[in-house]
Amino acid sequence: MRTGACSAILGAILIGALVGALPERVSAAHWCDNILVNSSPTNAVAGDRINFAVTVLNRGNASADISIRVKFPWDAQPAFWGTMTLSPGEAETNAFSKYVPDQPGEQSASITIQGTVAGEPNSSCTPILRPFRIDPAPEPLRATILANRLGGDPPLTIDLESLVTGGTPPLEISWTFADGQTAEGANVTHTFSTAADHIVQLVVRDAAGRVATDRVTVAVSEPDPSPLRGETGLALAGWVVAGAVGAALVLLFQAIRFRGPSPPAQSAHDLEDNRLTPAAPEEQVAPPESPSLAARLKSAGASSGDEPGQSATGPEADDERKSVQ
Repeated sequence: MRTGACSAILGAILIGALVGALPERVSAAHWCDNILVNSSPTNAVAGDRINFAVTVLNRGNASADISIRVKFPWDAQPAFWGTMTLSPGEAETNAFSKYVPDQPGEQSASITIQGTVAGEPNSSCTPILRPFRIDPAPEPLRATILANRLGGDPPLTIDLESLVTGGTPPLEISWTFADGQTAEGANVTHTFSTAADHIVQLVVRDAAGRVATDRVTVAVSEPDPSPLRGETGLALAGWVVAGAVGAALVLLFQAIRFRGPSPPAQSAHDLEDNRLTPAAPEEQVAPPESPSLAARLKSAGASSGDEPGQSATGPEADDERKSVQ
């Protein structure tokens, strides 16, 4: 009896020692507790295509070989999101493109981690649900170039402004000029040194990958030697306009001055009294008749002392006749 009891006790001790010498088995629940999972973004715009990233951190003391699967409510089956081999304390991220449906609302992404730690059999962790919101789509992305001038003589400096509406911020705004230079930002200044038709292009890209463009042509021309250009031409044109305005004012003043005061307004009674009446016919006065030749000869004879009825003779009479005639 004692021998059997001692043998049983000794066997138990040996079995315990052997069991303690074996490596500890790690259950799936245990290694999953050391796996930290995160995802981004947590929201997107309806109708967009995003890069959905899954980050996994191994907080355990042993290496982990895992694979990732992600399922959204609008997916028929989970999508494979790649594999990772993570050393203790190591993190890694896998990102893939994902289409977002047009219907806004609160959704969630289901992330499943499957793998093995320290050579243990492959097992899956409990799926992790990450909140995901679909926002309504914004207005379409549009871009317009505003410039303080679009032409002139070289060197021509212009101020450019981008007018952007719609889209999902943040925005990336870039400029390309025909002379090979580029610029970044909403407002830029550029100088064209050569005479030509220069094309300026604006490119705007939003956070969702939408792109809007606009372009304008800046006409830079050779300087014109004509005196009617530039500041001299402006001054000359100003003097011409001023002279024309002054002459017009002088003519207007003279017209008002010589016109005199306007006659007083007449009432209806005055107009009735001042009606024109036909004038009486004037008496026709016959013109005086010229004396006949005989009468004039007779008058001439009387003035010479001849008796009536006698005509004068001699040279004086002839001269008198001639003068009468």
